Amino acid sequence: MQATHRVRQAGFSLMEINFGGFSLGELKHDGFSAVELMEAGFSAAQLKEAGYTPTEPEMAGLSSKEIGAAGFSLETLRDAGFSIVKFMQAGIHLTLDQYSLPAPRVPGGGLHI
Repeated sequence: MQATHRVRQAGFSLMEINFGGFSLGELKHDGFSAVELMEAGFSAAQLKEAGYTPTEPEMAGLSSKEIGAAGFSLETLRDAGFSIVKFMQAGIHLTLDQYSLPAPRVPGGGLHI
């Protein structure tokens, strides 16, 4: 059993465990979910810094806007399945410089520019 789980079983909260010297990265490594950490009071930005993906805070109930504000790069959000439409619906305004789109292809395998 991981040390963080032993401390948790002893009755300490995840916030207390973190303040006691265990990093959020260690808590993540030891199997604590984004949902558990969000319920304990940690922010999406803190989860991002600990290495959680954007989909994990989303599963914890955060909105696209809150996840976008956490500081994930637009490419990371796109790769996690967030769409431009989802960003726009959340009030996050994008420019083409911020969100790279694949180059359009033409029949025969060439690029259309």
